[in-house]
Amino acid sequence: MLVLLLGLKHSGKSSIGRGVARALGRQFFDLDEVAVELLLARGECLPGEETSKVIRRYYEHNGRDAFRALERSAALSVVQRVESLAATAAGPAPVFCAVCALGGGTPENEAAYKLLRPVSWAIYLRERPEVLFERIIAGGVPPFFEGEDPWRAFSTLAERRDSLYNSLADEVFETEGRSIAELLPRLIQRIEEYQDGR
Repeated sequence: MLVLLLGLKHSGKSSIGRGVARALGRQFFDLDEVAVELLLARGECLPGEETSKVIRRYYEHNGRDAFRALERSAALSVVQRVESLAATAAGPAPVFCAVCALGGGTPENEAAYKLLRPVSWAIYLRERPEVLFERIIAGGVPPFFEGEDPWRAFSTLAERRDSLYNSLADEVFETEGRSIAELLPRLIQRIEEYQDGR
């Protein structure tokens, strides 16, 4: 089984996911990083390139359909690795053998999400849009939010995805602007409770 982390950009999915996996002694996957591994194996990027830049370039050069196909391949790779981890676990297999952080748009990619869903417990890391927008624009306004009103573009996206994430997640975890150091113990406790059937 897989702990699946859903959420918007800058909601902390990768950082929190790594922390949870480390604390529980589990494998961690970032779906974008797995996608880049596949591109590297195909000779479509260079070793050491920043994941976000590779993903953005691939999307811009190849379009949404090609990116979604790549994301589906990455999801399949994660499922296969999780099944392998479960099969090789010494003693009774743990309830969860891995944690996976999804891209913000992965739940909109039905083909990719459907592969992951049967082997996962999905947690939506829910943060206030205002907090996320501040984090995003701190690094400059992304191209897809450029225009007369970047906040309006982002808040429209956030509202649509909030509804989707809520419908797909098994549990909503409110992050409320807290630091990763504050969030990790709470989320780890909740996962351990779930593993214990509470």
